[in-house]
Amino acid sequence: MTISEILTDREFTTIDVASSSCDSIQLITEDPHYIETMIKPIESNDRCQFVLFSAPGAVGKTALAKYVAYKTKGLYWDLSKLVIGDNTFIGTIYESVGLEKIDQYIKGLSTNKTALIIDAFDEAEMISGQNALENLLSEINKKANPAGTVFLFSRTETADNISEYLRQNEILFSHYELQYFNNDQAKEFIHNFLKFRHNEIKACEWNERTYSDSKDSIEICITKCFEQLSATLSNPEDKNTLLGYAPVLETIAINLLSERNLHKLANQLQEQNNLFDTVYTILVRILEREHDKVIQALRLKIEGIDVSNDFFDSFYSKEEQISRVIAFITMDEIDTNLPKNCCSAENYDDLRKKCEEVLSAFTKQHPFITYNFEEKRYDFIGKAFRDYILAYAVLDPDLEFLAEEYYSRHQGIPSHVFWDQYLLNCNKTVQSHHFGYLQNSYSSKLTTGESFEIEIYGDQEKVFCQFIRSNKSTEEFRSFEEEEKPFNVSVTDRGFVFNSITNLSFNVIGDNSIVHIKNSGRDTSIQNSEMHCKKINIYGNNIVFLNYGSEETELVAEEIEFKDPTFNYTIKGTAPKLSADNHETIPKLHRYFVPYSDKDDGLDIKTFIHMMRSIFIKFRTHSKDMPAKDAEFVDYVILQANPSKKKLFDWMYKLGIFFREKHLYKIKLDKMKEYRISMTALNCSDQEQLKYIYDEYISFLSSK
Repeated sequence: MTISEILTDREFTTIDVASSSCDSIQLITEDPHYIETMIKPIESNDRCQFVLFSAPGAVGKTALAKYVAYKTKGLYWDLSKLVIGDNTFIGTIYESVGLEKIDQYIKGLSTNKTALIIDAFDEAEMISGQNALENLLSEINKKANPAGTVFLFSRTETADNISEYLRQNEILFSHYELQYFNNDQAKEFIHNFLKFRHNEIKACEWNERTYSDSKDSIEICITKCFEQLSATLSNPEDKNTLLGYAPVLETIAINLLSERNLHKLANQLQEQNNLFDTVYTILVRILEREHDKVIQALRLKIEGIDVSNDFFDSFYSKEEQISRVIAFITMDEIDTNLPKNCCSAENYDDLRKKCEEVLSAFTKQHPFITYNFEEKRYDFIGKAFRDYILAYAVLDPDLEFLAEEYYSRHQGIPSHVFWDQYLLNCNKTVQSHHFGYLQNSYSSKLTTGESFEIEIYGDQEKVFCQFIRSNKSTEEFRSFEEEEKPFNVSVTDRGFVFNSITNLSFNVIGDNSIVHIKNSGRDTSIQNSEMHCKKINIYGNNIVFLNYGSEETELVAEEIEFKDPTFNYTIKGTAPKLSADNHETIPKLHRYFVPYSDKDDGLDIKTFIHMMRSIFIKFRTHSKDMPAKDAEFVDYVILQANPSKKKLFDWMYKLGIFFREKHLYKIKLDKMKEYRISMTALNCSDQEQLKYIYDEYISFLSSK
């Protein structure tokens, strides 16, 4: 299915924007030259009220949103440019179309005459919070009663929350997921960028005639790039994902724009076997070219000044460019300090002045940078460039504050480019205060039906973490598609920092296990997570405990502190279980605090089922293998901190329900069936079905 098929036989009328003061809404009147990709129906209703589109990070949601706005003549609303509050819908539409046309426009939404395209729900969630999004959808539904005329665009995770909200409130919607570009579409995207969008690159000398004259050479270069990528990657799905990722294709296009001799480039692509191990090789190549261009200019400019032997190698090198680019974008700063030993003392000031003139000319034209005319500032030209730079910067102690400053200002969500680049440079050691970046960047790899978990565990000597990408399956045990090898964690003096938490298992003992849970938006969400540590600091004025499905949230620490003394909280789904020595200082949540020592020691069937579920839920399957879990994780994370769970596990191990094979504990499914255990029964707390195994365990305890 394509977007043309979804929009077929639909005619809309235009409502002019009355005021330019509303910068979050605009009409898309120029053809965006969108390259259509396949769209997968997730949930379809013929008489829907909302139409939801989702995709992983940077797959082309905004491009599609603007195309839909162009085709439907509807208003394009960018939620990343405002804070959502009460009556945001009516207030913003009034500001955009004016008093005379607001009734006509809103009535048109219910009669299929006008359209509203709302983009950036994922960024809006960071800025305004999930409750604000739900209030906005509720307001639109009540005030406009849309007839499939309101199109919503969001990243996968936020889209799942939107779907759940609409479903629970019996609001009809259709949900579609954007697919990655296929091979032909990827080629068309690059040609389209070179022909129509080359003007996005500052100081680009291309025009339509240049493209026409070079078309055959361009096709050869693109084909060789794609052939090299196919030969390098062993998994075809990796190739499809990489080529389907718009920033990667833009990177290839920009690389072609900057190459005068396309025949020479084609030969180089053919000769370099590892060029497309990752897209970052292209980015490095651009940095190297920039270095050569600057040095060529500088050599002419400083002719007659003797410099040190390594000066031209180090000046504007890859590392220096990265620091200069992020400093310029973040601080509007072009630093021209030079090493004191780079030339003689009498020539130093003259050299510094000439270097400053060169940098002032070249930094603003760097291929990673563009000028945003609407916001009147320089920024990264795309997410691939941005996250390549920022992932490098956060690992550099001298640049990390600039990366933090950028993300704090721009509310940006790191793409999986950040994840890949971070791993290339971190030597398999994650800094404890970087988990906020890694959470968001890993989540951008997800597609509909996928989730991921983070497991962090260790002691004073060593801490490990593991990211696990799973399938949301109807099977008894969740299956995982990707399980990163455990990383070492370097625990810094800033502690462990998370941007809200979902599906987190955190078990770290010792004085260095201090956790900070915060969010740059209004809501700090804590969902389906288990945490045992020294101290937990929770930031934000609205704390949302979300617990759907089989897992529960359990926070155990010597001290839990809510940093905003006037905080509000919301419970959605199962209530959390909290335990801390300072629980008397948190009267708001007093009902959710329980003594840790009493949690799993009771022998009532409810506690027994909870213990069973908390053990079984950690096991998962891969391919056709039986459910399994790393034995060290089971012993030192699930069982070590809780003697009652260990006693129960050891008993089931003797029954043969669990057994060990090499480094894994595995489950014998026929033994589960024999003792009438199922994940469905555990998830639903089915006391009738589980009474058999409960009685057997009570009998065992009584006999000892």
